[in-house]
Amino acid sequence: MGYTVNSIVIDKNINKVFEIINDVNNWPVLHGYNKVELKNREKLCDGNERIIFEVFAEDNGEIEHWISQRIINYKNYSAQGVRLEPVYPFKYWILDVILSSVSNGTEMKWI
Repeated sequence: MGYTVNSIVIDKNINKVFEIINDVNNWPVLHGYNKVELKNREKLCDGNERIIFEVFAEDNGEIEHWISQRIINYKNYSAQGVRLEPVYPFKYWILDVILSSVSNGTEMKWI
């Protein structure tokens, strides 16, 4: 399975960046989606949090939607997104986001 790795440095502290990237209710503003509906939120036994949500986005005048899951790891400043349905046109859709503090802000790496 192929993958890509990218990163950027954001001139904000790690806690603020982590809060912003995991606030799915704000994703229409952050990513330009039409809307995001929260379906479920639960605290896992390992201290992580799982949220399931549906995204509605416009593409060439058509509204697309999909359901995704996000596991948020508060201890390690990381999150894993998994597209649940529909996965098409992908065979798999998994996105790991890892934050780390650097001298000039926060490095956000996604794989």
